Amino acid sequence: MIPDSLRVALADPDAEVRRRAVIALEGTLDEDTASLVIAALGDADWRVRKEAVRVAATVSVSEVLFDALVSAITQGENVGLRNAALEVVGRRGREATEPLLAALRHSAGQGRKFVVEALGDTGDPRTVPELARLTDDADPNVAAAAVDALGRIGDPEAQRALLGCLRASDVFQRLAALDSLERMGAVVPWQALEPLLDDRVVGRVAVPLLGRCGDAAAVSHLFQAIDRPSPHLAAGAAVALGQLRGAGREAADAVSRGAAELGVEARSVLRQLLADADTPTRHACAQLLLLARDAQALAGVVALVVEQGLPAALLDAFRSWGQPAVDPLLELHKSASGIVRGAALEIAADIHAGAEQQGEPVDPGLTKRVHVSVRAAMSDSDAVVVRSALRSLVWFVEPEDARSLEALLTGADGQLAAACAEALTALASKAPAVVRDTLRPTPLQGAAGAALIPIIVDVGGDDVMQRLQTALSAQDPETRRAAIRGLTGIGGTPACQHIAFALADDDVDVQIEAARALGELRDSTGRSLGADHLLLALESDSPAVRAAAARALGKTGDGRAIERLRELVREDSPGVAVAAMEGLRALSDPTLGDLLVELLGHDDPEVVKQALRAIRESSDSRMAGRLALALEHGAWDVRCVAVELLRDVGTPEANRALSARAAHETDDLVRAAIEEALAGGGNP
Repeated sequence: MIPDSLRVALADPDAEVRRRAVIALEGTLDEDTASLVIAALGDADWRVRKEAVRVAATVSVSEVLFDALVSAITQGENVGLRNAALEVVGRRGREATEPLLAALRHSAGQGRKFVVEALGDTGDPRTVPELARLTDDADPNVAAAAVDALGRIGDPEAQRALLGCLRASDVFQRLAALDSLERMGAVVPWQALEPLLDDRVVGRVAVPLLGRCGDAAAVSHLFQAIDRPSPHLAAGAAVALGQLRGAGREAADAVSRGAAELGVEARSVLRQLLADADTPTRHACAQLLLLARDAQALAGVVALVVEQGLPAALLDAFRSWGQPAVDPLLELHKSASGIVRGAALEIAADIHAGAEQQGEPVDPGLTKRVHVSVRAAMSDSDAVVVRSALRSLVWFVEPEDARSLEALLTGADGQLAAACAEALTALASKAPAVVRDTLRPTPLQGAAGAALIPIIVDVGGDDVMQRLQTALSAQDPETRRAAIRGLTGIGGTPACQHIAFALADDDVDVQIEAARALGELRDSTGRSLGADHLLLALESDSPAVRAAAARALGKTGDGRAIERLRELVREDSPGVAVAAMEGLRALSDPTLGDLLVELLGHDDPEVVKQALRAIRESSDSRMAGRLALALEHGAWDVRCVAVELLRDVGTPEANRALSARAAHETDDLVRAAIEEALAGGGNP
């Protein structure tokens, strides 16, 4: 029984009072209250309607409610009520199918159209036969609504019904069917689309579907669309051609041939779209213009690459142009500025190098022009261009480039140092001695130091250990961390001693890097070299260092760490406790199961979650019972993790625990997770 005060509140002049009254109806909906919610769905204030939609969409199924919703949909006086009722039906989904089908039998006029619309909102495939029949309805509004509803349902039967509509005599029905097929992402065969293309209006709507048909026969029609004086149509045709180009060799070859024959006006339209259309259209136009070998479009294409990257389709289009694209790109490199100038050089070098790698005949003059341009750009005043030149140099770096690269490292920032290092790495694979001798006097500090250390280790030499030891004292932490990684690669007791000293570094990140490295080092017999140092690191003042040491000890296999790690699990900060738990798991602590159960009472929820996951990964026969203990935890998110893991276990014992918790779970999210788990695994 609804209190009179609530009825009064639902009629209050203040919209906020009415909104709160609607919320109060939640969970109490019955025959007595259905009319109140329906009235709220037609409220003048959108906030009240929104709340009423939510309440009506979540209450238990009520025949009275659905009857009222159908009446709200078919009435014609209150548009807000009708729209809200349609939204509720959409949220209720298939529950509304039967009441709506029943209403369809006795509805008429405008109301019938809205019932058909609501059937589409249900998303229920059971409505397809009736909707398919209604596509031939005498009322064109009902027929159009049926076509639209089929598109929203979108299952294979709905698609077949819509394909049948493409043969309708009514042009508007054909248009509506095409629109629905497009929205549902349908693949419509060329044979079904071809008869529609003689109609200028229908043919325009069919353009997106032509891109998905996968048939080379559609290519010529799409190129004709680009030739028409409509940028919008040209944009759609360009995107469709891009899709067809990926549909197989025959279609791709047809697109390439069509692009090569593009006329002046069509190229101009595509260049304009390349400059100011949306991203998918710009990519499609760029492909076509590259296939057309349109040198005037190169600036726009490279600008697009700078903004969006170089996807495979564009790279393939560049390479299809081949070596003849290199000189126009080098010209663009000379005339452009900034990042476009650098990108043009990189793409030119990439195309040229790709041709060489494929064994294509290469003009020596072209090779020389590329090399000269790249090496000249290494001295450019724009750092962006210099970095591009260095990335291009990787393809053909020679020993004589070593000194230039070393000179660029002086005062280099991180990006420039990384680009130099990339080129030097390529050179080291050809001439390690040249790189070793060139870099011997180079100080290992700053961005250059961090970038060069892997190369120094790779090329070797009798001074490598000394240089890395010196680098451990560099001013910048990045170089010190790189030195630790380099020493780890060398390995051995001397490297271990140097890394151990880094545990006393004044930078926490360096200490963490050292701890990680000490967990990796082994002697010739496979015994850990760093375990003793890591045990000492567990006494660090930094929780982050203690955590890193705990994880690293797990990798050492040294059982001496087990007792100390147990203490950290019980007593240290949450982050350290979790890391110590991971270490114990890696060390296969035989008493870990009991410790994990103890941790289910830990104050920090994250520690409890990690303990639960560790319990799940164990092979203990008591796993389900232990996980079930967390169903009583005070934190809802911990209970959710326990539910997820019990669902994964899926045993009768796990399901019984979930069922028992479901009877008194108060949190909506946890209750929903339990219901989903039981629905998936079956009730015991």
